Amino acid sequence: MLLVTLSSAIASNQINWTSRATQDLHFIHDYVRANHPGMVNEEDPEFGPREFEAFRLALAQASDIRSYAGYFWLIERYRAHFNDLHMQISPTSKAPSIERRWPGFLTRMTADGTQRVVASEPGAKIPLNATLVSCDGIKAQTLMQTNVGSFTPSWFLKSQRLAMGYRLFIDEGNPFIRRPALCLFDVEGKELKVKLDWHSVSPDRMKQYISQAQRSFDQPTALHHLPDDSWWLSLPSFDSFASDDKLQPALTAVLKQFKAALPAIQHSKGLTIDLRGNYGGNSDWANQLATILWGEQGVTRLLQEETIDWRASSGVLEELRQRALYKGLPPPLREEMQDTAIAIAKARQHDQPLWNEPSKMEAHRHKVIPLRVPILLVTDESCLSACLDAVDLFRKAGAIQVGRETSADTFYMDNNFVFVPETPSHLTRISIPMKIYRHRFRGSNQPSRPLLEYQGDISSTQDVKAWVSLIRSVVTGLD
Repeated sequence: MLLVTLSSAIASNQINWTSRATQDLHFIHDYVRANHPGMVNEEDPEFGPREFEAFRLALAQASDIRSYAGYFWLIERYRAHFNDLHMQISPTSKAPSIERRWPGFLTRMTADGTQRVVASEPGAKIPLNATLVSCDGIKAQTLMQTNVGSFTPSWFLKSQRLAMGYRLFIDEGNPFIRRPALCLFDVEGKELKVKLDWHSVSPDRMKQYISQAQRSFDQPTALHHLPDDSWWLSLPSFDSFASDDKLQPALTAVLKQFKAALPAIQHSKGLTIDLRGNYGGNSDWANQLATILWGEQGVTRLLQEETIDWRASSGVLEELRQRALYKGLPPPLREEMQDTAIAIAKARQHDQPLWNEPSKMEAHRHKVIPLRVPILLVTDESCLSACLDAVDLFRKAGAIQVGRETSADTFYMDNNFVFVPETPSHLTRISIPMKIYRHRFRGSNQPSRPLLEYQGDISSTQDVKAWVSLIRSVVTGLD
């Protein structure tokens, strides 16, 4: 094992990382400018200059790169400039691993903005729940901004700070930051100074500590009738596009179950749609659920204001052509991909930078008929992309959002995921948005905020259910 690690280190040291980073940055820069819809969006004239500034800064820093870790963080800083969580410029399977070091504990940002110790190895000098005050004379919030926020897209979002705060005390070889050495903590009103002992940790152990720090949890896709005569629908993911996806049978089954239970749900004390842990995926699943509740005309009414512009580029065209060949794709979706590809090809022939997708939603006077019971949406900071589309859709219909503030996205959506180009080094892959949403219910990079915010452990399903039951009893009492 030592020999393998030593050989890898020697091989890495022999690579001209400045040359490799420079070459890959030029490739990424060219691909983004040729395929991202922001480059031709007249409503976002700052996108092009913002991309070029990120590219210029990255090139200027490439001369300092001496390892893959430096290469990785250079690309991360470039990506962070976009403040768009759909800009996925990430390592390939060919990229070398980065050794992680830590001081024996991890912190997590809480809802009030403080950093608290939430995970630690046995024998750690710092107790759990200790509050970080400063390190090396730098206040905790400033340190977070410098060492984590500068390399994290959309750091201004509360959801991002909550989700990514655990990274503060993980050393992954970032040459652009200074690793903390002496930190001051508040332990129940008493000061505790700790000299940090940075040391290696196995990938499996670190994964466990990160999961503990993030308060990660798994919940099944399921529908339950609760003792208080309300219904609870758990939808932790919409990440399914074709019949061979592992998640599709579960989503298909729960929607079938929901449709069968609809008469009982309509005469119950309410419906809760639990979206905790949902990072998005395919918006069609939420639309199918809404169709069960309100019918096609009702969903049409809810969606009719939105329009879509596709980037008419070679990369987008290749993605759509390959999607149409995707195994297990439902025939209607396959036909839609084929038709869109044909339309974009025609737009390219006429030198049109964007293709406006004709609205499938004709204007209707039909009003959305609300359920006889209130709908509650439980969200957390994970909610992004298709999950946010679901929140927008159900809030339009009168659902009440509770829980935590969601993440946020720009108007640039729908990444390439079949045709995913790699940089010349084959160390980085590029997945970026292909289309622009117009007239969306929610603004660009605007999170969806709950009417009632949950202050406890959002990963505890038992506690969250008890809290929601209390809310429902109040809502029912007001009827």
